[in-house]
Amino acid sequence: MSRRPAKRVFVEPDYWTCPHGIRVRPEPGLTYGPEVADFNDKIGFTPDPQQELGLDLIFAIHPDGSPRTFSFCVICARQNLKSGLFLQAVIGWLFVLDDVAEVVWSAHLLATSLGAQAELERILTGSPLVSRYLMPGPTFGKYTANGQERFELNTGQKVWFQTRTINGGRGLGKPKVILDEAFKLKARIVGALLPILLAQHFPQLLYGSSAPPLDDDAAQLRDVMDRGRNHKSRELSYLEWLATREPCRTRPGPRGEINPDCLHPKDAVAQGLDCALDREHLIRQANPTLTTGRITLGTIRNLRQELPPPEYMRECMGWSETEDDQQPPAMDITRWNAARNDKAPQQTRAVVVVDVEPDKSAATIGLVGNGPGGRPLVTYTTRPGTSWVAKSLKKIQESCELLEVSLHPSGQAAILRPAIKKAGFEIYKLVSTDLASGCSGFITAVQDGQVTHVGQTELGAAVGLARTRTVGEAIFWDRANAPVPLGSLVTTSVALQRWLEQAAKPKTPPPTPLKVSDKAVPRRAGNLATVGF
Repeated sequence: MSRRPAKRVFVEPDYWTCPHGIRVRPEPGLTYGPEVADFNDKIGFTPDPQQELGLDLIFAIHPDGSPRTFSFCVICARQNLKSGLFLQAVIGWLFVLDDVAEVVWSAHLLATSLGAQAELERILTGSPLVSRYLMPGPTFGKYTANGQERFELNTGQKVWFQTRTINGGRGLGKPKVILDEAFKLKARIVGALLPILLAQHFPQLLYGSSAPPLDDDAAQLRDVMDRGRNHKSRELSYLEWLATREPCRTRPGPRGEINPDCLHPKDAVAQGLDCALDREHLIRQANPTLTTGRITLGTIRNLRQELPPPEYMRECMGWSETEDDQQPPAMDITRWNAARNDKAPQQTRAVVVVDVEPDKSAATIGLVGNGPGGRPLVTYTTRPGTSWVAKSLKKIQESCELLEVSLHPSGQAAILRPAIKKAGFEIYKLVSTDLASGCSGFITAVQDGQVTHVGQTELGAAVGLARTRTVGEAIFWDRANAPVPLGSLVTTSVALQRWLEQAAKPKTPPPTPLKVSDKAVPRRAGNLATVGF
């Protein structure tokens, strides 16, 4: 009798390709998947709907009975389905298909391999249907000696549990190979493994991982992901669950203003910030096992608090770092260096943008105004803390006509609004379009040689390393992933745009004094004749 509940929720993968096509499940007669799922169900290791899909693809066959899938890859957040799916596949190879002599399970860490071995032991010893195949003796055929970790059945079949070593993949040469933790799979291991694997009877290669980081070890997995997402390999089956990338907003709701510089604070909800990392619909999209209760929303919320935001995005949202994410710097540093003028005089007319670092550790005043040769002069001041900003603005005003002082009211700079107003300044409230136009405008101005600067160190470093991120059709400075502080660049780029807008305004001539004859004749109530009516 099946242990599977009558009503189960299937969370469809975001990417799903296989030898049968895109989002096509093999016919029951062309896969042993249903039989493998039923067998696992009978021994108390019931697959969820997502795992049943994976089993259908792994056990799909040609008319001659050979595997339709040579390589299979599943990418999903941790603790959702990968390890369970692979154990279910092992059970299928051992007990449903009777011609698989050896399976090898490899992982980057020994603890991962031993964990899989312990879970297989629990499954095999927990059901009379399979426990009768265990070897006699106190260990039931479980071997734990270093380098010999395996399970051996009384049929002679073996399941090996190994860690991948720098010596390559020659020790992985078995008919069925599981490459767990594939984000740490070196290309030379696969290069050593494949020639041996191809000599096996009905070989298969299974990759499993959470979203990969951007490092050399993940190059092999990123290649598999590219082929799987784009259906490039004829006998590769590929499943991936991940959350849709959505921008963060300054407040909850669809009308909240986009916040491109969100650093994903762990108390975003308490701050009233609608951070994408806290949105339940995205969490559910990336974690299909939430529908089965194997993991809970509360557990993922706790991981949000414990993990650094980039790790949480990888491990729980499925947002992988790929070569496409690692864009080149947005600006040519040689063009910026060519615009340097150490003898440029101080601006006499300028606009100011104020910014505060997300952790409130420092503040920046970006200043853009009239420069030599008609090119705007870009300067800034950054200091620790925030209490100095209002006093510094007053000092700047003594030698420079400030046309405008602006800040983003939804950023950390909002804490300075009372002090700046008290100092006598009106504040222009920036919006997201100002940040976007400032970013794109600054890149164009540097490219075209339309700005000048005095060679300040922090701004030069930001120009040389800053990258952008796209939200809709707009681009913003990628402040969350920047290798250096971008306060100087954010303020001066927006200040440049505000300066150009101020300079483009027509100059309003002073009002002409009214002549006595121009003055209106005062009306007298009740006597219309006196005003010409």
